[in-house]
Amino acid sequence: MSPLNTTNPIALQTLMSETIFGIDFPDKGIENPQESLPKANNLGIVANPQEVIIKSLGENQKKILFIIDNSQNDFFSKDAELAFVKTLNALKLNLPDVAIINYNNSDNKVTFDRVKEQFDPKACIFLGFDPKRLGLKNCAENILANENDIQLLNSFSFEEMLNDTGKKRIFWDAIKLMNF
Repeated sequence: MSPLNTTNPIALQTLMSETIFGIDFPDKGIENPQESLPKANNLGIVANPQEVIIKSLGENQKKILFIIDNSQNDFFSKDAELAFVKTLNALKLNLPDVAIINYNNSDNKVTFDRVKEQFDPKACIFLGFDPKRLGLKNCAENILANENDIQLLNSFSFEEMLNDTGKKRIFWDAIKLMNF
């Protein structure tokens, strides 16, 4: 058995239930040192209470962000995923180049400012997701827009495009105008 080494205060608190030594905090103004520690969420990830970590797929190497809203799947259905990968290939991109957020899997407190902070996107494509939910206005459907040097495109979900070739064509005509 290998030794367990950690400096994580939450893990130490959980693993060590007896007091081995005491620490006095004279003149520091700290009455309860536990209150100054970051809180752990239900996944065991230590974060500031205001910090929201947005779960994503892809590595975001080229800072191209796709935002979807799919309550049926983590990200895409199998058919939609295949269509998405084919679209990326047609754009000369692959999954490590982009990041995908399923808004349905995230905290509803996510704002576009938080998205920009975590992903620093050059382009943001909304697939079946209304950008107004992130506080963005003036994002017409299938018309390229810019906000603070970020290209924005609001379009159909891949699920919709699988069932309607007209929507697929409209999406393709719009996305190929973007500068990746």
